[in-house]
Amino acid sequence: MLSVLQHLRPSRSRWLLPALVFVVFSSSVLLFARWQEDRQNIENDAAANIESAASAALLRERFKLHAQFLRSLSAFAATNLNQIESFENWQHFVQEINIASDLPGLYAFVYAPVIDKSEAEAFRKKVQRKLAYENFHFFPQIEAELVAPIIFIKPDGPLQRPAIGFNLLSEKTRIEAVETSLRNQDVALSGPIILVTGERTKRPGFLLVNAIFHPGRPNTTIDERRAALAGLVVTGYHADDFVDALKSSFSARFALQVFDDGGINRSVERPPELIFDSAPDFKPTPDTRVIHRELDFGGRTWILKFREFEHAGNNAAFDQSKLIIALGLAGSLLISLLIFYLTTHRERAERYARRLTAALTLSEERFRLAAEGTSDALWDQNIINGDDHISSRLGEILGFPKATAPRCSKDFLALIHPDDEPKRCVALRRHFREGTHYDVTLRVRNHARKWVWLRIRGQAVRQDEARVSRMAGSISDVTELHNAQIELTEHRDHLQGLVNQRTARLDQALLEAQAATLAKTEFLANMSHELRTPMHAILSFSELGQRLTIDQEASKPHQYFNRIAQSADRLLLLIDDLLDLSKLESGHMVLQYSQTDIALLIARVHGQLESLIQRRNLSLQTELVAGDHFIAIDQARIEQVFHNLLSNAIKFSPENGVITISSAPADLPKGRRSEDSGKAQAISICISDLGPGIPEEELESIFGKFVQSSLTKTGAGGTGLGLAICKEIIERHRGTILAANNSGGGTSFTVTLPLENRQEGR
Repeated sequence: MLSVLQHLRPSRSRWLLPALVFVVFSSSVLLFARWQEDRQNIENDAAANIESAASAALLRERFKLHAQFLRSLSAFAATNLNQIESFENWQHFVQEINIASDLPGLYAFVYAPVIDKSEAEAFRKKVQRKLAYENFHFFPQIEAELVAPIIFIKPDGPLQRPAIGFNLLSEKTRIEAVETSLRNQDVALSGPIILVTGERTKRPGFLLVNAIFHPGRPNTTIDERRAALAGLVVTGYHADDFVDALKSSFSARFALQVFDDGGINRSVERPPELIFDSAPDFKPTPDTRVIHRELDFGGRTWILKFREFEHAGNNAAFDQSKLIIALGLAGSLLISLLIFYLTTHRERAERYARRLTAALTLSEERFRLAAEGTSDALWDQNIINGDDHISSRLGEILGFPKATAPRCSKDFLALIHPDDEPKRCVALRRHFREGTHYDVTLRVRNHARKWVWLRIRGQAVRQDEARVSRMAGSISDVTELHNAQIELTEHRDHLQGLVNQRTARLDQALLEAQAATLAKTEFLANMSHELRTPMHAILSFSELGQRLTIDQEASKPHQYFNRIAQSADRLLLLIDDLLDLSKLESGHMVLQYSQTDIALLIARVHGQLESLIQRRNLSLQTELVAGDHFIAIDQARIEQVFHNLLSNAIKFSPENGVITISSAPADLPKGRRSEDSGKAQAISICISDLGPGIPEEELESIFGKFVQSSLTKTGAGGTGLGLAICKEIIERHRGTILAANNSGGGTSFTVTLPLENRQEGR
């Protein structure tokens, strides 16, 4: 028994080192695989953003192409306003237009004159007589004072011809597009419409509309342009045909959805309308990557939603990581087994040495065969005894017959271009003195007496630091590579010039966009001031009407005055929000800092909203930290922030719910620049409710202008400006405001303000 234990004890110890090596190598492999997977995911994200941006840009260029085509049609129509008399001119003008090849995605384009309702019957008879449209009639039935019947359409096929006589001013979406064209004096994009292309085929589509005016009439204002309106040139599209032409650029990676945001009639109550879906059957998962792009054109905005397929995302990184793990673990196991083998089989070392010697002999034989079969010439020079050899491959490279091929260095050096010989000598001396690589490209004369480019590489063998005993290396033909590099350099220089031009144009576009944003902000500020004066007048007269009819509270006039007052109050609130927001954005609002007790400020806001809290049977719990609550703030503006946040919590809390206001000490960065360091003392105030909460993907966008949560935007009212104003005020105080969902339901808004703040100079 003792002999058996003595035999087992060393056996166990032999496994200790291999096991330790396996654990270390395996851990390294797993860490590397994780790093590789994260790196691949970052690259996939970048590729997805680039591809989606390219698809959006391509769609924008297509819109520009079709808009340019529509402008050319409008220019022709403006010179041929009497379309009935010049109908043949239209036929000649459009006969060379190939829609399929020149304008992909276009279904048809039409012309419609604008006439008064009183002249409609005479116009109909004239069209029947002049254009041979025997059954020409207006449809739908004429309701408005103006009518715009289609009298020309291209292509004029069996699917398009039934549109002759259709009144383009008979439907709300088309009228909105015409109004947009009149307002902008340019091509306008319509909202989603249904195009009927057969008895039973109805497909979603849209229009591009451009208005034509009578020459010589004034068209400065919108009313003057309506009075000068002579006709409409319209192009119609099936949404799927228009976007499907770009399908190859996104179908491999993305499922694309296109939404229309509603144009001038957009509202927070009505979500964007889906007009195209490249993969209706695609079911995204919570982990599906979604990229949003917006395309503004013709007075409307298209929202492009790129949803990445699973096979285009993380699978490549996952498979690569699995491969690294599998190979790494296999390699770790092999290394561990090798260590075990070496540590436990010392007696086989001699046998292993013999096998290694045989392997080296075989390797030398393989090297000799490879040297004979390689495309490079090999050279070897013994500096001590003068032995010199160049393989026969050099003669084949230079086109020499075997009998006259160079066999030694002397023969080869005689073929080098005289201007390149100094370069070879300099490279050789640097290799000897500094140990740099001996790698030089020279011109050499071949058998046809033409110059070819050869690359000479070599390595010196030293007896000691001062003496070189041998040199060996290779000679490669790099003529084609050298010529290709020259062409590549020329092409790169050309591309650099193009990049510089594009960068200059982008800089100019950025300056113009910044100027437009500043003009918009100043316009909102000025208009908000102008709107407040008539709104106060409306409120005053509505209050006067209420007092005059107070003894008739059940009468309709009293009810009307109440409704006027309520609507005016709501509109005045919106105007005040717009004015505050424009002041903050333009920098016209100056903050008046003072030392304020934040606890008293919160108590004052609570008192202002006490009636609303009691009306909904809510409970308000205040959990403020003990101590000094004085901070440097603009008291009125911060009170406005907490009034907005607390009123929102009351509005969205269920009956008999609980609202909690708590505070805690916090830290904020001292500066906003990357080189700023250190922390500033701050205080955080959190307002928490038990309402419906906010979707996780909307927690950041909820602070945008005119944005409301999809869970609360219906039925609760509001303009979507309150949180945007709160964010601007808090950021002007150099603080932060964040939204988060509570684990037990509801939402928390956390405001963090520095205890000290410097006065602003603006």
